[in-house]
Amino acid sequence: MENVVVPVVQRIERRFPKAKTAFLPGSARIYQSKNRYDSSLPQLPLHDSPSKTAHVVSRRITPNTQRRREIIIMIFPPSTVLILGAGASTPYGFPLGIELKRTITSNTSTGNTNNITRANREQLLDAGYTESEIHEFHTALERSNHLTIDAFLEDRPSHRGLGAFAIAQALMPLESEDKLFGGTDWYPKLFNALNLKAADSPSHVSGIITFNYDRSLEHYLAETTRWRFEGNIKEAAFAKLNRIPVIHVHGALGFYPDLPYEPHNSIDDIKSGASGIKIIDDCDLDDAAEFKQARALIESASVVIFLGFGYDQRSIRRLDIPKNDSAPAVFGTARLDPQRTQEVSALFANRIKLDTQWCSVDAYLLRLQQTNQGLESRTRA
Repeated sequence: MENVVVPVVQRIERRFPKAKTAFLPGSARIYQSKNRYDSSLPQLPLHDSPSKTAHVVSRRITPNTQRRREIIIMIFPPSTVLILGAGASTPYGFPLGIELKRTITSNTSTGNTNNITRANREQLLDAGYTESEIHEFHTALERSNHLTIDAFLEDRPSHRGLGAFAIAQALMPLESEDKLFGGTDWYPKLFNALNLKAADSPSHVSGIITFNYDRSLEHYLAETTRWRFEGNIKEAAFAKLNRIPVIHVHGALGFYPDLPYEPHNSIDDIKSGASGIKIIDDCDLDDAAEFKQARALIESASVVIFLGFGYDQRSIRRLDIPKNDSAPAVFGTARLDPQRTQEVSALFANRIKLDTQWCSVDAYLLRLQQTNQGLESRTRA
């Protein structure tokens, strides 16, 4: 089958002039597996020169163990930016946006019978919020048609103080290591892909943009680095990890690691976490430092991959992903019905390749890993 170099491949070749492409014909990167095509997965460029393994897979690695290690690393194409939604944190005990709204609605209700939700409402009173403030907040949240608490607070700025406290109150007790370690779900795949041990080579993941408040990803990467390496290798690995920005565009539950990653339930800790939450008005968009950093990261990317994302229209617009010929290739997981899929595609001017298999983030990355491993093997052969 004839290889066709499509615009996204040309961009990678401009960045890595000697890269050999192994892409099949189509409007995006397409791979062949079991006589079918899938354009929902980004692919890797493959390189002949062993001197370029800092960027791409070398075809001249001889030791089998080294080859296996390189294949594991090469999940993502060079200069990939990951954009995370709530679905990326759900494997580690955190709720989806609609579930978080439901929890906060329950925590602020006067008619709840659950001991935990009743205790949470009493804590709101102890934190200084009045009965009338809590009742008005609850009524407005319950009767609004917003799917998430973030969207609600953007339209109801008078409730932001109580809303930020309610968000932190719901999420901070969930920052637990219980579900974080032991090789579960997709964080280990990302850690291996960062290739922190190879201190002199840049990571294929150039940055991570997250709409989530939790710090589970930072804690996992830091702790895994701490316990996996030692001596000078550990020091160099941390230095490389620190060069990969993790941008919380809506803020985070406290500055990590100053506020430790552990369950927090006290009013003071919750207020500290709430102070890090940022709800940004449309009028503040251009001046928001986090979104400026996110847009700069996207502008420099070759590939953008959305993971566990809900594709809220305002969030997409704020990222301002380029749509011209030199724009990055855009991919993403999706659990959408056909109509919603069309609506989301339209937000990207039909340039996004959405996964059609309704799979989890972990399953999506596993398919990507297997696909690029097979592609590398076929090209090597």
